Amino acid sequence: MKLLFFNLILHFGFVVPLLGDLIDEEQVALRRIYAHLLIHDPFSATAEAVKALKDYPLSFPLHLAYIQALVEKGDECAAFQEWNQKKEGDLKSNRRILETLAWGVLKKGNRSPQLNVSLNAVIGAALTRDVKAIPFLVHAMRGTNALLRLVAVRFVPSYGDAPLQEELARMVVEEKVWFVRLEVIRAIGALRIFSLYHKLKELIENSRTSGEEKEVAILALVQMHDGISEADLNLLIRSNRVGLRQLACQLVAHFNIRKSAHRLIPLLKDSSPELRLQVIHVLGLLRIPIGNLLLKQLREDSSPKVAMMASWVAALRGKDEGIAELLRWLHHDNERWQLLAATLLGKCGSKGMTPAFQAMKEHDNPFVKLNLALALIAHRTCMEQACEVIYHLLQQKREQLWMWEDHFCFPHVTSSDVTHIDQIPNYPQLIDQKTRLDLLNLLCMMRYPKAQEAVKEYLQYRTWGITGAAMLVLLEGGDQEAVECVRKLLQDEAPDVRVQAAFILAMLGKDPQAIEVLQEGYFHVNRDIKLHILEAMGQVGDLETVPFLMDIFNEPFQLTRVVAASALIQCLYH
Repeated sequence: MKLLFFNLILHFGFVVPLLGDLIDEEQVALRRIYAHLLIHDPFSATAEAVKALKDYPLSFPLHLAYIQALVEKGDECAAFQEWNQKKEGDLKSNRRILETLAWGVLKKGNRSPQLNVSLNAVIGAALTRDVKAIPFLVHAMRGTNALLRLVAVRFVPSYGDAPLQEELARMVVEEKVWFVRLEVIRAIGALRIFSLYHKLKELIENSRTSGEEKEVAILALVQMHDGISEADLNLLIRSNRVGLRQLACQLVAHFNIRKSAHRLIPLLKDSSPELRLQVIHVLGLLRIPIGNLLLKQLREDSSPKVAMMASWVAALRGKDEGIAELLRWLHHDNERWQLLAATLLGKCGSKGMTPAFQAMKEHDNPFVKLNLALALIAHRTCMEQACEVIYHLLQQKREQLWMWEDHFCFPHVTSSDVTHIDQIPNYPQLIDQKTRLDLLNLLCMMRYPKAQEAVKEYLQYRTWGITGAAMLVLLEGGDQEAVECVRKLLQDEAPDVRVQAAFILAMLGKDPQAIEVLQEGYFHVNRDIKLHILEAMGQVGDLETVPFLMDIFNEPFQLTRVVAASALIQCLYH
């Protein structure tokens, strides 16, 4: 009997006395708190913690459990007040409390009905690269707001956990918003979810699938392949579904299967102009010979895209008539065909550079001139004149919105036809800014003498956030002198300029001087800029900023606390 009693003591030592010594009642209370948290009853856990702290007011484990209970309850302010009153030890010994508080802020923000707050909570959690972020992403992917779902799906490839893959499988069937569906398909391809292979194949085969969605699905399927057998390729080529025949073209190009590329030649007579276009593109890239008569027929095709692509292939084979045809399209009445012809002319190799330079000087369309200038720079030909064209167009067309348009890996700049999206404020302006920053970056990379001047002039009529982006371009594309130029702005008289320069240096170089300027300027800028500052601190990940970030939890704005919480976790994890 004594032996049995001794075994019970060893096995259930947390509820019975051990060898005459009373069990520590503090440990019993602690286990009761965590038991309530385990069954997701934070209210009872909070009550138990309050009761236990009356008997053991100096117990550090009980204070930690109390803070966790308050966090689970959603009372982040009370949790922070408790930590602020009872914190003890140095920063490293309290790391668990700091992390608990920060995740508590993010969890409450994730449940907020305000889009900005919930969106920043999801982004902030995802940036930590912690497994705790997975419930945030799953919750957002099930949300009613399209922008929230879009942002969550974009982070999924960085994690790839099973719950997220299950949500992708659901969304590819149920999602109705087109730009979210495209992102879901891209994520499936990036994660190579083979269980959804046939679903993507159905999308390609379905005649009701939009062209853009079909293209993304084809690229996703290509990502899933490690290779393709001759038999499978033949099945795709002979398929009665145009989407599968397009997939065959993409696979031949992706895996550079030159020995099988000739099998695509019969598809040049296909009834689908999009398929003919893809086949010509692939054969041109792989330098697969096409019969002169067939190539001549294609140059006269009823589809302008097919005709121009065939002229491009002819030019690659050294035929003067290919260049001549592209120059003829360069003066077509339709601006769209002019721009495509200019882009293809720039891809004809050295043979096309002389006519491209002449056309750049003489053409009336500014976008034709711009794209020909980009082609000359790509070939390191007449770079000074080409940079001059880009610089002047950036100055003259400030009010016009621009965008990149892509045709089979032949991107070109054109006037924007991007429409507003309710879920993304100022979407056309964002696309325009990205396009212009790409061009500014190019000028910096080419060491064009007026590049920094162009960037600084751009700063004069853009908002702070875009100013920061432009300065980032200046640093990425410029040399050490450009970096020093920005660092000198840390001493500028204007507080906004100092903060902007510090923001960029913090994002790139983790400059201690930048952190000091950011902390100093934080209290003198508006709330939007404060959020940028907190984001930069998180990217730097310096433990010295933790006390500053903890002080931000005293602010009354939930959005500010959410961004500070994400920055705090990133600092703790560095």
